[in-house]
Amino acid sequence: MQVMGQVAREHEFVGKFLSALCDPALGIEIGWPGARRERLPTLQETLRAASNSGMEVGNSDYAAQVFARMSAYQ
Repeated sequence: MQVMGQVAREHEFVGKFLSALCDPALGIEIGWPGARRERLPTLQETLRAASNSGMEVGNSDYAAQVFARMSAYQ
């Protein structure tokens, strides 16, 4: 998640340098304030939701292809 400087300031970011927003955890914390209280979706859940909603993901077998390759990257 990329959070721009002005949006971060509007969401009470008080860091001295905006380069701190390059940290993924901080970006999620600022961009999705409820993330600390809510469980983030897993990659599998996100891909299944995209497939089930009919979202364009390149091809209809995309989710299955990602799942098949996951073990190589874990």
